[in-house]
Amino acid sequence: MRSLSVVIILAALIIGGAIVLSNDKGKSSTNSAGAAQGGASLGQEEDQSLVIGNKPHYYGDAKSAVTIAVFTDFQCPYCRLAAPELKKIVDNNPGKVKLVFRHFPIPNHQYAEKAGEAAEAAAAQGGDKKFWELHDKMFANQSKLSIDDLEKYAGEINLDVDKFASDLGSDKYKEIVQNGFKDGDKLNVQGTPTIYINNRLANFQSYDDIAKIVNDEIAKR
Repeated sequence: MRSLSVVIILAALIIGGAIVLSNDKGKSSTNSAGAAQGGASLGQEEDQSLVIGNKPHYYGDAKSAVTIAVFTDFQCPYCRLAAPELKKIVDNNPGKVKLVFRHFPIPNHQYAEKAGEAAEAAAAQGGDKKFWELHDKMFANQSKLSIDDLEKYAGEINLDVDKFASDLGSDKYKEIVQNGFKDGDKLNVQGTPTIYINNRLANFQSYDDIAKIVNDEIAKR
């Protein structure tokens, strides 16, 4: 998995560092968190309210001192690769590291925004546990994210499917998803996944780099 992600990053660099999509903001779906700069480092500290949002969904102990925040698009193949790697870092550091998901649906990914709403609808029924269950389910089935597919996955993780379908149909959680994109835009996020560690942009070339930065942050505490 790690070697595959490195190959993908290098391929992105060869074609110019980002796969530019056809939208007015030029956002991209690529492993974009500063890989072109080389090495592993952290940028300047950013406003926490922009990085983690007002009501974050945590994977891991919410009281952990080290926070990984990732701006993500459910249709982005690089995000699908990143998701288990980041969760693994949290699992390897229980009580020390937590992961925060931020919505950043690329505008011309037709299913990404509704998939984000689906994750929020799952959280409304079962908190962070159900949020991350549906998160994993959607990434595992990334090529199938139609409304019918989302309702099927809701049933598979034991949600009230009728309520779930009603919430999706009403756009009840659309604003939450869009607010994630707006926060990322204010931070000048250009692609997905974009990763912050303790409110600082992570520059990396592999997920081993992320693990090293995290371990360095743990050691400071």
